[in-house]
Amino acid sequence: MKYPRINNWLIFEPVRQGSCRVTDCLYDEVFLLSGALARFAKQLDGKTDPYAVDPRLSWREVRSLLQALEENDLLRQDRILCKSFGTICLTLCIPRVTPLLRAAAFLINLLLNLLWLPLLLAGILLFWNRLPPLEGGSLVAGCLCGLLAGIPLHELGHACACLAHRGRVFELGVMVQNFLPGAYVLMDIRTVKNRMARVQIYSAGVQMNLLLTGILLLLTIGVPAMSGAFFCAAVINAFLALLNLTFIEGLDGTAIISELIGAEDLVGSAKRALFSRKRRQRLMKKGAAGGAVLVLSALVLLLQLALPMIYCLNFAEVIQWLF
Repeated sequence: MKYPRINNWLIFEPVRQGSCRVTDCLYDEVFLLSGALARFAKQLDGKTDPYAVDPRLSWREVRSLLQALEENDLLRQDRILCKSFGTICLTLCIPRVTPLLRAAAFLINLLLNLLWLPLLLAGILLFWNRLPPLEGGSLVAGCLCGLLAGIPLHELGHACACLAHRGRVFELGVMVQNFLPGAYVLMDIRTVKNRMARVQIYSAGVQMNLLLTGILLLLTIGVPAMSGAFFCAAVINAFLALLNLTFIEGLDGTAIISELIGAEDLVGSAKRALFSRKRRQRLMKKGAAGGAVLVLSALVLLLQLALPMIYCLNFAEVIQWLF
């Protein structure tokens, strides 16, 4: 990104002559810009010199427009989305959403929905029946390849499902969060009105990991020379799927169950159910149904400890490997 770029998660909507409403889909904020400023902002693509956007504008006028955009935090200077101690997000792709891209995403998502379960079951059953010796290939390489394939394809599954259901995808990238590698996709599904479609968007990453698990198990049988590596890669993808299905805040399981039960903030609701005396008393008066809510709330909060424990175990494994 050579020049400043307008944030790619902004939606511009003209409201009346001479003004434009800008919705920040990442931070859920709304700005009202003049028509001239909005027209100038939409031409900042990171490749064009802002001082060459409109030859009629003087240097001072361009500088004034840039300052107005910077004051509202609507500009980005590079591909680094965020950066802090142990965490960095780097943009890799800002897709230009066209009808052809939506059609391709629809086809990929359709195949994902049709194939993930049959291939997973076929891989498990054939592997279980044959139990091939796991000799060929490097186990470390298999784990590494499983991560390198599973993490980006997980996010690609989300992106394809979002586009297939007419949602918005702003960018895809890689990240290091708390010193652990990962990937991300920025998307907005508020335009997707069907609840089950939103559930499928959140589930698509897990479906992709389970599809990879089935394919890799079949390769474990079909390619004996690399059976060990393929099996390790399959286990890694199965682990990624199961981890993302847990109710840990920020993972897919929380988003899926929130959509299914209609709770926007599952973790917050669980905290209120357990720590608010009045809410606990109201739930207890409901009998078994209220008790079930309290038990589920306790389970949700206990699962929030799982991610820090995984970090600690990973750190311990790295220390053990080094020394």
